[in-house]
Amino acid sequence: MVDVEEFDHPLFYTAKEDFINRCLSGSYSLKEGDLKYSRYLEEISDLYDQYETDGSLLVPNKMAVYFGTWNAIRRNDEKRGI
Repeated sequence: MVDVEEFDHPLFYTAKEDFINRCLSGSYSLKEGDLKYSRYLEEISDLYDQYETDGSLLVPNKMAVYFGTWNAIRRNDEKRGI
């Protein structure tokens, strides 16, 4: 059996550069030299500009904590399509 607890864990950015760096740090992110990298940077910057308020950006985010054995957690993830 697996228990999952979710908690709100919003991400708060006070500088556009921090938001852009966070977006670029993901393993899924385009990297310099990739096709359309420049466009990607522009889009990330535009997102910040679109949603920032008074120079800061709050991004809703959830954190999940799983309680249980490893095999039970894997079965639960498979049921959820993860």
